Amino acid sequence: KRAVLHAHIGDRAEGLQPLWDAGKQTGLPLDRFVATHVNRNPALLDMAADFAKAGGSIDVTGQIQVERGYKQATPAANAIIKLIDANVPIERITLSTDSGGAYTQQGESRFRMAEPDTMWQTVQSLAQLGLTYTQIASIASHHASELLGLTHKGRITSGADADLLLLTPSGELNCVWSRGQLMVQNGQALVTSEYE
Repeated sequence: KRAVLHAHIGDRAEGLQPLWDAGKQTGLPLDRFVATHVNRNPALLDMAADFAKAGGSIDVTGQIQVERGYKQATPAANAIIKLIDANVPIERITLSTDSGGAYTQQGESRFRMAEPDTMWQTVQSLAQLGLTYTQIASIASHHASELLGLTHKGRITSGADADLLLLTPSGELNCVWSRGQLMVQNGQALVTSEYE
């Protein structure tokens, strides 16, 4: 596993400057740094494009949505398209959900838990915006496994974990395998936990 620093990036005006500074002061290459939540505001997304072009990695978060309390957010799919259109190397872009993280719904004071469904929603939006499923799978899976040096993840090859999705011709989720075990068939969960 590679040593990388995942930096939670907030709304502070300094944006990604601390990561640039860390790279400069330590001599570490920027590919050791991952800036997360880069779609939380337009200025940060622009900074992220420059950071990725210089060799850093950036993570777009599906959970970061205006409806979920992030007032300046760019929807994840739109952010990814904007980054690609800005000539950011696609292998420097990853997609995550922030699933399990806490956030406050706009206008509420109580915390909610971020759900994993924002990944699939973003995948579907990217397909509607014209990305191929090969490009989408790379952003949603392969790039993260490469970044972390996880050679058994994010690829279909001998010795890999056999984590697979099978889509219908219309792009709906049909089957899911996790480490070779069929988990979802015909869109219905076959394996559940006691919490579901």
